Amino acid sequence: MALAGALVPTTYTAHAFWTITDPAVRAQQKVHFLKNVGLLGGVLLASVDTAGKPGLAYRTRYAQAHARRQAALTKREARRATKGARRFARHALD
Repeated sequence: MALAGALVPTTYTAHAFWTITDPAVRAQQKVHFLKNVGLLGGVLLASVDTAGKPGLAYRTRYAQAHARRQAALTKREARRATKGARRFARHALD
């Protein structure tokens, strides 16, 4: 993504073919501009390709769901432990 961020302003400023009046130089700058746009497309595709592994968004959602499940489990275990401790205390006092 950093490469894409650097490529956009560089392409726009260095290859501004629409401001050039000489047809030969304009054609050359247009070729360079389009080449950089093609490279930008490749960079963007490479940045989202995960080679078959889950993407960052999926892994984030999975980690969030896992954390929620763990928190619910811990809460249930804490309730059970508290309930057991109360029962033990009541029976100990008897």
